Amino acid sequence: MEAIQFFFNGSVPDGSENQLIFWNMPNATNLSSNGIAIKGSLLAPYANASLNNGNIDGSLMVLNLDGNIEAHNYLFSGCLPEVNCSATSTIGNFIWIDRNRDDIADIDEEGVPGVTVTLYNCDGTEIGLSAISDSNGYYYITGVSPGNYYVQFSEIPDNYEFVPESSLVDANGRTECFNLAEGEFREDRDAPIIEAECVTCPTGPTGLQGETGAQGPIGPTGLQGETGAQGPMGPTGLQGETGAQGETGPTGPQGETGAQGPTGPTGNCCLNDSAQIVINNSKCIYPCQYVVFDINIFINGTAIEHTPGSSNIKLDSNSMYLIFYSINLCHKNTIPKNLNSCTCCNCNYCNNEEIIFGLYLNNELYSGSEVCIKSFKLNNKTLSKCIILSTYGSDGVLNLINLSKTAVAVKYISMTIVKVG
Repeated sequence: MEAIQFFFNGSVPDGSENQLIFWNMPNATNLSSNGIAIKGSLLAPYANASLNNGNIDGSLMVLNLDGNIEAHNYLFSGCLPEVNCSATSTIGNFIWIDRNRDDIADIDEEGVPGVTVTLYNCDGTEIGLSAISDSNGYYYITGVSPGNYYVQFSEIPDNYEFVPESSLVDANGRTECFNLAEGEFREDRDAPIIEAECVTCPTGPTGLQGETGAQGPIGPTGLQGETGAQGPMGPTGLQGETGAQGETGPTGPQGETGAQGPTGPTGNCCLNDSAQIVINNSKCIYPCQYVVFDINIFINGTAIEHTPGSSNIKLDSNSMYLIFYSINLCHKNTIPKNLNSCTCCNCNYCNNEEIIFGLYLNNELYSGSEVCIKSFKLNNKTLSKCIILSTYGSDGVLNLINLSKTAVAVKYISMTIVKVG
């Protein structure tokens, strides 16, 4: 970011006016600044940000944050334009070490940072969009127009190779050609790698043996009982049989504790009045059932309340929230064909070929919060939705609900909530 002088009604904005300024960068993947004063709130959910020697007079939401920027927390209280989620599409998302070679990222299989990901048209033309996997192995390529593409992975660590039997990429790290629809958020372009098999080189010829050096003098014998003078050394006799092993000696004393290692780096900064709650094990969510979240990853501030093991998320009244939820479906989901009637409380939103989730606010469906998969014949594994939600009028009780006609098997659900006004 370069220096920009921003005026509000002919003068530099003060604290209350900063709350009306909102910098929206939905497609940014990298941000950097040095000595810059940012007036207002900044939203760049896919960006790795390095912000140094400056300040921000508002809220900040980025993917990763590094630097020493000073934050003055002026919550955004202005009006937001309608979000157009269909302009461009996004492709992601994971490169990992697949030790059991099953194309599934298990919880003990770590991601791989620093891998280059390049997008090509199916005719082999590079379209100029690429990304590099972050410290956890995730990547996103944003701002992609609808079309037919394949993804090429490269620059993997030395002594590693793409899993030869993988159905996700070939031996050169290339995915199959796929179609990307308008506004689609596709997170199934993954790449498993494995440590390469060691190859033993043939043994070279034995070199010439050097001459035997002269034997050094025999060292003095340690103290012993009175022994006569040693005679001249005779020829070496035949080796005797190995004697029985002696008893094991006592265990020595424990050594001193070593010095403490250096303190690790500070983790990512989280926003005030924000939360992330998850389900991190496989569950079956029945029709019209609220999702029960098991774990609070973090809750900052007092504008969001949740008790682990509950489906209710309490929000402040007269407030505005940015909400992003993502549902990772199990691979073996099937939709029964013998359901002839929908038992959901909102029958207009489902049929036998759809899986739908949405948000309820105070026991009513919040318009525009639904996300669905039209058919499980598609190669999708994840449903996700990003919306702006308002609680004007009263305190809000938020729930995530299965609006489908059938039970849905999920592997992982995550919901991130940020109060923005």
